[in-house]
Amino acid sequence: MRFLSPDGAASTTDATTGKTGDQGKTGDQGTGTKTTGTQTTGDGDKGKTADGQQGTTGSQTQSQAEAKKAPAKYDLKVPDDAKRFAPADELAYLEKVARDSDWDNATAQAELDAAIARQTTRFNNQITAWETETKADKDFGGDKLADTQKLANQAIDRVFPKGHPRRDGFLAFLKDSGGGVNVHTVAFLATLGRMMGEDRGSSGRGGSGDTVDPAEKLYGKT
Repeated sequence: MRFLSPDGAASTTDATTGKTGDQGKTGDQGTGTKTTGTQTTGDGDKGKTADGQQGTTGSQTQSQAEAKKAPAKYDLKVPDDAKRFAPADELAYLEKVARDSDWDNATAQAELDAAIARQTTRFNNQITAWETETKADKDFGGDKLADTQKLANQAIDRVFPKGHPRRDGFLAFLKDSGGGVNVHTVAFLATLGRMMGEDRGSSGRGGSGDTVDPAEKLYGKT
């Protein structure tokens, strides 16, 4: 039958070759010696190949580890005036996305900066829209805006006078949230201030308008 010899050349063997015992034995010995040599060489090649593959695999693993960009811990910076746009849970989520995406620290920081910039722009646009609406309001804006500011601050002074433990926190909330320029907040505080003034006037006591600190107006642009 036909088969391929080790060097790839085709050869033919005759089934009658096995009829002569000595020849068959000699052939077996020769074949055995040849096979042993081939096996020895084969084992050596296999060992060498195995070692070579192991070496290559080790190098690939090392290269992959070196190519990994994600640091052991991200060090992301948030400006003090933008912390409301980057709460702890949002930072944790960003770090998870960064690690899953194999970002280095610079890439993660750039994504955080971009997100803060978007939030800041959105916030500023909202504040501008609220302020425009308040100034245009027929009951509390326009030429009534100055009186609205005065009444609103009188309400705050009455409820949370200077030195009150809640005053600074409330004023900070109005500023940070933008609520201080929202027409609904302004209308409520101004109405409350007017009611308090009327109540104080009817009882024979003067208003508290003279104690208002102009620096603590709900909104500074008029």
